[in-house]
Amino acid sequence: MAKDTSLLNKKKVPTVEEMKRFFQSHDFTTEVSSFDPDKADESALRFYGTAQQHFRKTWNEQMKSFGGSGSMLNMSHNDPLRVLENADEQLIIGTAAQIASDEELYESIMDSFFESFKVTIFKMARAYAKSRDKRVDDLSEEEVGIIVDTLADGLLSQMMGYLQQVQSVPEILDALQGNRVFEDFNESVLENHDKIDFERQWYHLRTKVGEMLSLEELCEQPGGIDAYITPEGDEIDFRDVFAAFYQIIDDSERTIIREFAAGKTYQEIAEDLGYKTHSAISKKIAKMKDKYHAVLQDYYN
Repeated sequence: MAKDTSLLNKKKVPTVEEMKRFFQSHDFTTEVSSFDPDKADESALRFYGTAQQHFRKTWNEQMKSFGGSGSMLNMSHNDPLRVLENADEQLIIGTAAQIASDEELYESIMDSFFESFKVTIFKMARAYAKSRDKRVDDLSEEEVGIIVDTLADGLLSQMMGYLQQVQSVPEILDALQGNRVFEDFNESVLENHDKIDFERQWYHLRTKVGEMLSLEELCEQPGGIDAYITPEGDEIDFRDVFAAFYQIIDDSERTIIREFAAGKTYQEIAEDLGYKTHSAISKKIAKMKDKYHAVLQDYYN
């Protein structure tokens, strides 16, 4: 089936709305590049890795400009935007690697690139040379490379911005705002600040109505817990929450709670439990927090 090139054949640059309408009837995100990293040689893999880094950097920068966090590492693999990023990356970087592996096609595209942007490159080279009190003819190959790379980075950034607008990334970000769930976050990231911010909002840590007691505060005040009134007017009795939480943790975790409440440091608790460093206690407490939040969520629901 022939490719629809109507958008490419326009005499002027299409608007974002025109590109959106075209994309809606020609969604390419389900297409897969035939490039196979497992069968690629070392040179192709190096190109793929470098291109992948540029893609992710530019993707994140553009997403941040639309109100995103600027990184997808904190999100789970099921997050809608991370799924979209991975699909685009596989198709675009895979296709670029295929082109780079075909010497004739690669040279043809590079010739087309330099022919299309020769005026822009010359203007950039003249400005660069002037800033260094040189003539254009005196620029080294390295300096010319810097100029071309700067142009390529600018074009990539502009094209990524168009791509994300066409794929409705700003709209997806708006839809996700305030509708996140725990499963959206990457559990393998220990200091996941996106998840921490989400939990603070979810558990109303920053509300003026009442202040949610954290696991640490429960440990510090096991006998002084009354209740937390949510903005909806529901009452949660933290003594019941803590009792349910205490039932699902193991003996070592209970020891951590008792010793933490007694004022011991992480290092002292680690030594009491036979660990060499306090990092083991930090990891156990992180897991305990997840258990505590799960119990709390059940009560809140």
